[in-house]
Amino acid sequence: MIDKQDLLMRHVGLTNLEVRDELRKALTAAMGLGIGLGIVASGGMLLMLMLVQGLAVFTVAPLWVCYGIGGSALLILGGVVLAVGRTKTEKRELVPQGPVERINERAQWLTEQKTFDKIHKNPAKISRTRVRR
Repeated sequence: MIDKQDLLMRHVGLTNLEVRDELRKALTAAMGLGIGLGIVASGGMLLMLMLVQGLAVFTVAPLWVCYGIGGSALLILGGVVLAVGRTKTEKRELVPQGPVERINERAQWLTEQKTFDKIHKNPAKISRTRVRR
């Protein structure tokens, strides 16, 4: 028979494994995002240079004005992307709430059982009688 403390420790162990699994998934996703971000940033810089040079060729604006226009566009775009990313990361929870709630319920149940055991020093034993059909 599993005693109460062993049951609670198993739930804590299960929560620990679930948290480690969530962290491993987050780390894998972050690594993929980081590599992708580096590649996209390189391509974006080359594309931005091309667009600025093309703007300078096809307009009468000086090259420095074209770089200012390109930089301003990137600043606005980056601000929007950062705002969207921040709202998405705020919604993510690293600790799964299901196991935490179960542990809290078990801990409360164990506390109630200890209180019950203190009140009733000699708990009644359950007899094992066979039920005849």
